[in-house]
Amino acid sequence: MRRLLLSVFLSSIVAACGGGGGGGGDGSTPAVTPPSSLSYNSGDPVVAVDGVAIATLDPTVVGTVTSYAVSPALPAGLSLSTSSGAITGTPTEVTAQSAYT
Repeated sequence: MRRLLLSVFLSSIVAACGGGGGGGGDGSTPAVTPPSSLSYNSGDPVVAVDGVAIATLDPTVVGTVTSYAVSPALPAGLSLSTSSGAITGTPTEVTAQSAYT
């Protein structure tokens, strides 16, 4: 079996969050905390084997996130949920270790 090193080092978060605003009880939109401190439960790096599903990598983040994105694209077979930020899948090819934002 071949091994795949996936460094899930997300140096910043690319996320959309709702607009700010006061929450003074006058019917206005409550304040939204911008996202920060994104981390994954995996440690760094994730070592995966091609053809073997990885354990779901769930993010921990402070603040409100309405969508997630990653750059560059994850290795073939892995995907990022744009709503939850979870990384799942079965890698299908060996790739060089990379940092993802």
